Amino acid sequence: MIESLTAANPKLGERFQHWRQQVDDLLAGTIKDDLDTERQLEELAMDFRFQWITLAHALIAGVMKSPPSNQIPSVMYNMRS
Repeated sequence: MIESLTAANPKLGERFQHWRQQVDDLLAGTIKDDLDTERQLEELAMDFRFQWITLAHALIAGVMKSPPSNQIPSVMYNMRS
């Protein structure tokens, strides 16, 4: 997934560079079937989820937010009925 992100947009891939290095470090060592390795994998998975959700929120939040108060368009309202 990280490779696809980086290929599509290198700046997005840069956000996951530290995470990817941690995964590479874990895979470079001897992977044991023990609780410590399971904990490391769980922490990496949670960190990835957090970064992914943060990134997704940052990309769409601007579209979903109201404009700043100094950029709100004026609306003409006629009080006479």
